[in-house]
Amino acid sequence: AYTVDHLDLLLPHAQATLAETLAGFLMSVIFGIGFSMLIVWSKTFEDSVYPLVVMTQVIPKVAIAPLLIIYLGFGLTPKLFLAFLISFFPMVINTTLGMKSVNPELLELLATLQATRWQVMYKVRFRRAIPYMVEGAKIAITLAVIGAIVGEFTAGSEGLGYLILASTASFDTVEGFSSLFIITILGIALFEAVHIGGRYLLPPPERGRR
Repeated sequence: AYTVDHLDLLLPHAQATLAETLAGFLMSVIFGIGFSMLIVWSKTFEDSVYPLVVMTQVIPKVAIAPLLIIYLGFGLTPKLFLAFLISFFPMVINTTLGMKSVNPELLELLATLQATRWQVMYKVRFRRAIPYMVEGAKIAITLAVIGAIVGEFTAGSEGLGYLILASTASFDTVEGFSSLFIITILGIALFEAVHIGGRYLLPPPERGRR
């Protein structure tokens, strides 16, 4: 009842969280796919940069959030960066796995047909990785919500994470749980949206199984 009665308060904060989440998610998809292509394209790049990506994931995001404020300031930027940073890894892992899952015999055949590396990348590896990208995007969108909330905890003046902190400070548990409820609904809705949208990107045989 509280949630319905106070939608005028909750919705603007939900819209802020949604915008941060979507922006960070889209960045993770674009850069994640591009990064994966570089990993598959260059063994040197993979050996030198890939361990650094793994290292960024073992650092607790809550711990680095205050440091981001020092370098990026208050406002939207640190929240976007956290949403991007926490959702970037599953996109890279899944896309890279998909691109490397091409049958070696097919690659040998393409080599005998004198296919260029770019043709192999785009027409074979990239298309083979689409189901993996979709699965990675499902994970990434939920993590982007978490990243946005963590950013709002630290550097927020709006958003559902900020509203939870404000309600905690004023001992307004009903408002806090209502914000948490909206976050849950938002995460589920975004996951389902990516799931449904991703089905249209899949080849027909894969689409029928999902």
